[in-house]
Amino acid sequence: MTTPAAEAEAQSYAARRRTAALLSGDPDLTRDPIRRARRTAVASLVLACVTVAAVALVGFMTGLSTAEIPDNGSIAVKGSTDRYVVIDGVVHPALNLGSAMLAGGGKITTVGAEAVAQAPKGPPVGIPGAPDVLPRSEQFAHGPWTVCATADPQRLHLIIGLPPPKPLAAGTAAVIRDSAGAAWLLAADGRYRLPAQTQAILGLSDSPSVVLSDDLLGVIPIRATAISTSSGSPFDLIVQPESPLCLSIPEDGTGPTSVALPATVPAREGIAAVAVGGPGTAESATIAGSGALVYDGDVPEPDRVYWLVTDSAMSYRFVSQDAVRGLGYDVGSARAVPAALIALFPSGPALDPKAAASTG
Repeated sequence: MTTPAAEAEAQSYAARRRTAALLSGDPDLTRDPIRRARRTAVASLVLACVTVAAVALVGFMTGLSTAEIPDNGSIAVKGSTDRYVVIDGVVHPALNLGSAMLAGGGKITTVGAEAVAQAPKGPPVGIPGAPDVLPRSEQFAHGPWTVCATADPQRLHLIIGLPPPKPLAAGTAAVIRDSAGAAWLLAADGRYRLPAQTQAILGLSDSPSVVLSDDLLGVIPIRATAISTSSGSPFDLIVQPESPLCLSIPEDGTGPTSVALPATVPAREGIAAVAVGGPGTAESATIAGSGALVYDGDVPEPDRVYWLVTDSAMSYRFVSQDAVRGLGYDVGSARAVPAALIALFPSGPALDPKAAASTG
């Protein structure tokens, strides 16, 4: 009796014979006549997939996958450092990265070189002297700001982000003079007036002292009590014009200013001091980071002014909070610093989005 399995095998055999006879004219072929066709189809499919992948990779490497040029905004050419500002479809070379970022509102679109080559061109735009290298916010210097003065009033050293020198001990005060020649005692809790009669009694009338500008003295709170002639000085007095006198502002900008008389200006191996120079500025700056985002801590919130300090020891004033965000920074991450310390950096041009998109 014939089983279902045998019947199925017989039907399959008969079908193969008919297929062989149709394709080759011989119903008794020993191999499957469509096996080669199936292999060819599979190989073709694999080759097509490889070709598509290769085209996509080449497109990515050559910039064919970049975006189109916007009608307005900032663009960068893929694979190069060229930046442009697009105004009403016209491509203008940007003078620097800071200008490109400000004009684009913090966004730069990457496009291919061919797209830029085919676009209409205009004159360069931007802010001359704006930074071309921008510090990343995660690389900003953190920690106290310290300014050190010497007997030479023109030699100020600014240190950002390094531990402050050991402050004066309680009951100890340093003798300094302001720009008018008046004497002061700097102690742990602030500064005290030292009248001329008291100077004479203590033998300090002609003593050499470190000279601080009125702006820097303003960082230290003044005490109403002056050192009187009747009581002399309640402090152990230190007069060391050869040693730097250092004032340190804590990182939050709200704590008390500490006074120190270290043997040398604070430094750290591997962090070089940057020469600054110029009237009214520090002689050098040491920055433990790539820069800082700061504001004048003496100005209330509505009128607050923000500054960018770069690792090249330059400061740039933002015209608005939108300008701060235009460079990709968070306004809330800025720290408070007395204006007197910000002023120790040479000042670059104001960072203004409107000026960044202008031909000047």
